[in-house]
Amino acid sequence: MGQFLMKISPLPGSVLSENQQAQFIRPLLSEKTLGAIPPAEQQAWLEQIWRNLRTGDHDVTRGNGDRFEKNASFTGSANLAKKVSQERVLHFKDADSFIAYNDRFGTGNLADNVLRSIRFGARNAALMRALGTNPEAMWNTIIDKAKDLATKAGEHDEGDRIENFRKGRLIDYVTGAASRPENISLARIGQNVRLLQQLRSLSGVVLSSVSDFGSMAALARHNGMPFYEGLGRAVASIVPKTATKEDRDLSEALGVGVDALLGDIAGRFTASDSMLNSGRRMANLFYRYNGLEYWTEHTRAGMAAMLGRQLGQNIHKAFSSLPERYQTTLRRYGIEDAEWREIKRAEHTAEDGKKYVFPANIENEELAEKLRTFYSDQIREATNESTARTRQIATLNTRPGTVEGELARSLMQFKSFTINFMMRTLGRELLRAGPGMEGKGFKGLWQGVKQGIDVPGLAWLVGSMTALGYASMVLKDASKGREPRQFNDDWHNNVAILMGAAAQGGGFGLMGDFAFGERNRFGGGPFSSLMGPTYGMANDIGDAIQQARDDALEGKKWQGAESAALRIAQNDLPPAVIGGLVGHAVPGAVQTAAILQQMYSRKAFDLLVWNRLQEMVNPGYLARYEQRVKQQNNQQFFLSPQWNPYQAAGLTR
Repeated sequence: MGQFLMKISPLPGSVLSENQQAQFIRPLLSEKTLGAIPPAEQQAWLEQIWRNLRTGDHDVTRGNGDRFEKNASFTGSANLAKKVSQERVLHFKDADSFIAYNDRFGTGNLADNVLRSIRFGARNAALMRALGTNPEAMWNTIIDKAKDLATKAGEHDEGDRIENFRKGRLIDYVTGAASRPENISLARIGQNVRLLQQLRSLSGVVLSSVSDFGSMAALARHNGMPFYEGLGRAVASIVPKTATKEDRDLSEALGVGVDALLGDIAGRFTASDSMLNSGRRMANLFYRYNGLEYWTEHTRAGMAAMLGRQLGQNIHKAFSSLPERYQTTLRRYGIEDAEWREIKRAEHTAEDGKKYVFPANIENEELAEKLRTFYSDQIREATNESTARTRQIATLNTRPGTVEGELARSLMQFKSFTINFMMRTLGRELLRAGPGMEGKGFKGLWQGVKQGIDVPGLAWLVGSMTALGYASMVLKDASKGREPRQFNDDWHNNVAILMGAAAQGGGFGLMGDFAFGERNRFGGGPFSSLMGPTYGMANDIGDAIQQARDDALEGKKWQGAESAALRIAQNDLPPAVIGGLVGHAVPGAVQTAAILQQMYSRKAFDLLVWNRLQEMVNPGYLARYEQRVKQQNNQQFFLSPQWNPYQAAGLTR
């Protein structure tokens, strides 16, 4: 079938030495790969490739200066155009040679590698388009100019804040350099541990995502749409077959839905770097089976359609007559009166009479790019997806594959959503209250306090997300066999429900997890919210060890220790662990494990296995648990954990 070409695999999954790896791959390559290299230097060249693979320096989007060639037409530090021209590919003799290589050293199948190349190629193109052939040098120039403007305006604190972007290496989060592991083995271990936390914590994530509708409606309000209309459209977005052809065309043009292909469905909940190994397959299946893939694709597509229709409905109005908040939003993307008049010429009328505005219909490419940026960034803001800045905060500005980097990522796991919500969604309501407040940071907040913050906007946001948070609580309780928590004459109970709903909905962010919620929106308690689920799991193990010690000292028969060990097995060692361990050896193991990890499967396991074992080692445990829920939450079970399916089927007494 001719020569087979593939971009170098980024993370060879082998412990072979550089010399052994080079000897393994050399017979698989065609003459085209090594033809221009003198025979005496070919072995060293291949070994150099593996060294760069190990450190990640081969990745052309990460800005690491010279690697192979000394003579290039571009110069300067971290020159992206230079590295693009230096990219190395391996030309294999045939498909069998490629498969042999990929089985030994690859991190995915052919489709994975193609998609990865497309993603990095798109990043390269976007970086050079926005920041030129030397993104880092241009970034420093922009920082210098912004600091100079702040200093001339007498805003020295603002100048210091701008300089912190350079000192914190924010540009590395834009180019992707911050995701390059220092030590691949350590990064793999850390990512596998955090993947385990995703699988054990996010099986019911769709039920937690109901409050997304409030965030989407709040953003629609800043695009000139009444809040309830935005809320209705947001809810309609998840209903199958409601999108028109124009809705689908706009979504496809903006790349909506590509997250599922790239394996980044959970990107808004966790700021972890791209998965390094086959765990990506497990995660993709997990989110497909629990509905998050469907939810994410449809809410993003619905938001794209909402924005496109809103532009179409207002396109014949004068820019000055648009709602003030809408003008403020458009100005953030460089769309003023002149641009608005030009956009009018890109109007598209659908068969049902609805009007849209497509960036592809705009002849002015610079303006078309502004409009594409408006669409894509507003969609990301509505769904609380991370930015380079929020990823920097969520990883504490550390590199993966370092001790401090892995500890930071475990500490901050699942806090990315809260950071995004507080910086983007709450920040929008607090810092964009009107003209002159589009980008003044927290100085703008104080200015807004004096001028009058958009109190209705805050009220709509917090109120709707609290109400939707309660709906999420009801759904999650139902998945556990519990009746909804009821309001009554006890104001302590009512306040607890309201505050729990606010925490569940995200309206109070992480603070609400500690102050008001028994469990945070991803199923963890206060310790897990503060320290991260990995440390919470370690705390559970520590409690089990302490219980075993106490049982031994008190002469008990390990009753408490056995019960604690069962809880760890039930909550902290999901079926996905087994699937990940045997996935390569047993066909269908990964798919089966991803299904068994879902909340509906886990509930069945609880009733059939774990509850029965708990009663065996700790008689009365389930009755005490049910009584505790009733006392603490004023809540009954419609499916009691004490219910025994074996007795119901007449198999036992």
